[in-house]
Amino acid sequence: MKKESERRKFRMVLAFAVLFAMLVFVSVGIASATTIYVPDNYAKIQLAIDNAKAGDIIVVRDGLYYENIKVNKSLTLKSENGSANCRVRADNPNDHAIEVKSDYMNIIGFSVGGATTGSCGIYLNNVNYCKIFNTDCSHIWSGHGIFLNTSFNNLISNNTCSHNDCWGICLRYSSDNVVAGNDCENNEWGGISISHSNNNSILSNKCDEIAITYSKNNNVSNNDCISGGIYLADDSNKNVISNNDCSNSEVDGIWVLRSEDNTISNNDCNNCDWDGISIQDSNNNNVSSNECINNNDGITLKNSNNNIVSRNNCKNNNLFNGMYIENSSDNTIYLNNLIDNTNNVYSPASTNIWNSTEKIIYVYDGTTYENYMGNYWSDYKGNDATNDGIGDSPYSINSDKDDYPLMQPWENYSAPTRNVFDTGQSENPYPSIFGTHIGKIKPNHDVIVNIICTYSCSVTGGHTEYVRFENESWNVTANWDGYKGDWHNITFDEPFTLYAGVTYNYTIITGSYPQIHHNKTLTVPDGEITCIEFIDANGERYNDWIPAIRLE
Repeated sequence: MKKESERRKFRMVLAFAVLFAMLVFVSVGIASATTIYVPDNYAKIQLAIDNAKAGDIIVVRDGLYYENIKVNKSLTLKSENGSANCRVRADNPNDHAIEVKSDYMNIIGFSVGGATTGSCGIYLNNVNYCKIFNTDCSHIWSGHGIFLNTSFNNLISNNTCSHNDCWGICLRYSSDNVVAGNDCENNEWGGISISHSNNNSILSNKCDEIAITYSKNNNVSNNDCISGGIYLADDSNKNVISNNDCSNSEVDGIWVLRSEDNTISNNDCNNCDWDGISIQDSNNNNVSSNECINNNDGITLKNSNNNIVSRNNCKNNNLFNGMYIENSSDNTIYLNNLIDNTNNVYSPASTNIWNSTEKIIYVYDGTTYENYMGNYWSDYKGNDATNDGIGDSPYSINSDKDDYPLMQPWENYSAPTRNVFDTGQSENPYPSIFGTHIGKIKPNHDVIVNIICTYSCSVTGGHTEYVRFENESWNVTANWDGYKGDWHNITFDEPFTLYAGVTYNYTIITGSYPQIHHNKTLTVPDGEITCIEFIDANGERYNDWIPAIRLE
């Protein structure tokens, strides 16, 4: 995986751009909106708010404003020249600097502070569809930067919430929000806190720690958790934790406590003071394709059952173990690399399945085989008389064993050629907007196509509405059938074949917010796909937007 800091920063910028496009500005009475200037029209921001009507735009010129601002109508409140030039400081430090009590409120470009003793820089109280952009809510004494209380469908993006005595950004009883591209470093309690809050997207933030308690179905992806990692606890179930950099954490990289049915995938959890990934008192989680290098333990399971642990790299964990499994049973652990750890595994009082539960078809050293597959152990001393990549004798694990140890790291066992063309999900799908994709596709093996599947962005209905494939002598088209059945897919009237090595033109018209590969040309195991032009819903044109699709 080996994600780089520059790529992370790029993701933050992209996430902000897409989310701005996704949540289109909606206000009441926008056609008759008035622009009000402070201090030109009113000396105080609060006076301007009190005298504005819903839908008005209040522009605040450069300066320092000592006020506790209360907003109870749908407005846009923006600085003229950005947060470095326009500062709001709480006149009463025991109250929030800005409190929002109305839906569809937009706050853009302020430096907010001066609140203390449990108050916040910006407090959203029981509101929906608000947007907070480009604000600086830092240095709040004994308080939080931005706090969402019982608030839904809001966008918190590209803000700085650092050096606060509590959390940078807090969500409490707040669901379906997007928190993206924020800088929440160096807060006393941590970067982002999510409690009793569901279906939120936490994307491409830079922060100390992300903590999730009593929260479900959240997507936590592409974040830099620079010192505190990610923490799930107390019935935080069915969350997706993916593509995060949790390296150099002062505790565990990722810690799951008393939580079930979560997906922990493609994260970097290296050089942590404790464990790379720790699963404790938690069942039915899927831990896959993570890097766990140079920690105390790579991956630990304690009092945790029925988890799946696969395709992880546990390497050079030099204090204790590559994997430590204690009082945990019925976990399925296979296709992991355990390389040069002090102990590759220690598993007391546990009985687990150390191989795939079904036979897998794989290609090893150019030949296709079918067998159960275990794990790669760097200290395995057995032989492989059949040359199928599976050791002839088991690898002993305390009172347990791996009956099908791999002779090479799992990356050396590839899947056989498939009858699909799959771009895969985008590692960085933002920005995304619907529009018309025009390009070329060249498979490297024959693909018999029945359907086109479209990968959607988190919490969106991204799909394809029209598709056409053609060359000089042939074409085929299909149309979307609406939001019914398996509506992410379009089924063609008759199956057709895209032949290996042949270049075809495509036109794909998308709806809602599908995933995007931001490449001019994308090379995947199934072939190559190239963007000629993408025309978005606003008429803007690009030459590096490729739809994330699967043909099968």
